[in-house]
Amino acid sequence: MYSMLACFRKHPDVKSKDELIDLYENGEIPIVLDLGGYPPLYRRNYIVRPVGKHGSDAEEANSLPFDVVTQVEFDDAERARDWFAKGDVPQVESHWKRAFHPDQHIAFAYEVDVYDTSAGTAGAARILDQDGSE
Repeated sequence: MYSMLACFRKHPDVKSKDELIDLYENGEIPIVLDLGGYPPLYRRNYIVRPVGKHGSDAEEANSLPFDVVTQVEFDDAERARDWFAKGDVPQVESHWKRAFHPDQHIAFAYEVDVYDTSAGTAGAARILDQDGSE
């Protein structure tokens, strides 16, 4: 599995989380999915509030440099590249520029490391795929 996260800050002209959600979910997302199809996982996570140490509310309401975290997973890196290439069109770029700050975003691939902690941390065991690989 090839997993990616992208973090975006809303455009300064976007005045609320609801407006951002509308622009992203009803503008860009339908176009991207029409062009590239549905990846195995495509999740948008809208930040409600920053969380501080031990789960408490953070002191600064605007301390995070982003407003949405998008998570996408593909079978492999080649399928990810193909999917993003299909969405690289002017109509997607136009929606993206209206919703997101042009200089405040980052995207990266990551590896999922999953442990079974049902027996507590002392009994944590790495979960393997059916073929025995991690």
